[in-house]
Amino acid sequence: MLSVTVSFTYGADGGPLLMCQCGGVIHRPLIHVGGPPGAGKTAFVASMLAVHDEEAFIVVRARRDTSLPAPRVTFRVSDVERDPELRRYLDADAMTAVGYAFGSASVDDFFMAEFMQEYSTAIIIEGDDPVGLADLYVHVVAASADAVLARQQQKSAPVDLGSALLALLADAGISPDQARLRLAKDVQRRGVGAAKPLPARGAGRRAASPGTPALRWTISGAHDGIARAQLVVITLRGDDERERGDALLAEVVRLRGDPEVFADLRHQLGSGRIPITAVVADLTNRKDPGTRKALARVRRTLRSAS
Repeated sequence: MLSVTVSFTYGADGGPLLMCQCGGVIHRPLIHVGGPPGAGKTAFVASMLAVHDEEAFIVVRARRDTSLPAPRVTFRVSDVERDPELRRYLDADAMTAVGYAFGSASVDDFFMAEFMQEYSTAIIIEGDDPVGLADLYVHVVAASADAVLARQQQKSAPVDLGSALLALLADAGISPDQARLRLAKDVQRRGVGAAKPLPARGAGRRAASPGTPALRWTISGAHDGIARAQLVVITLRGDDERERGDALLAEVVRLRGDPEVFADLRHQLGSGRIPITAVVADLTNRKDPGTRKALARVRRTLRSAS
């Protein structure tokens, strides 16, 4: 039987907000939009707001400041309206715009903040990531940006043999306890003495040699964050950038599509070989094929996560 819980909370203006929970925890989809300064992040957020006008979005401009002992929140309407960047969200029809500066990522600090008590159907975070729990990670990069991939001389990292063994067992669907039981039975059957305990994760000896230096694929520091992206939007400032945008798009595809590149980067890529959506888009044109494809990817997330 489906259980329904109805509760009341109160918004910043003191008015009651009705919240309904059906058979579980209320979940508002969270979309994170990251990328370097000037790439077009705010323009992409504005495109989302314009297309999904049926949604009630809280839009948060997040910035990491390691000097802060606690988050600093810009939430009052008068303060938001004086901030030109936050005002852009309101002009694009965001229901609520918030400035959020934080020293370290904290789920509790973010979700217990006053603005999170406001009614909304979805949340967009632009800038730094204060929570690490997004339903969709978007990385926006300008077509004029530097190359995504580079090759560097690197040594193989020392291998933790204990952790590697446990990882192999986990990949095979075998827990450490199951492995110990199987090993004990095998030892008893063979009569070869007592079984040695499986190493704890991180407790195994390391390989004696770090390996031979070799050229390996890396992600350029200018594209920090692209490894975990599920949607990559390469923005155009004009048609003359189309060729450069297509070249960057080909590099993004290689992250998971090129076996050699993937082998060198597999520990960095957050979603492994799961295909990502990557587009070249003119965000000033809502009918642009890349823009439409990117916004369709957002819509799928909003529907599946809500």
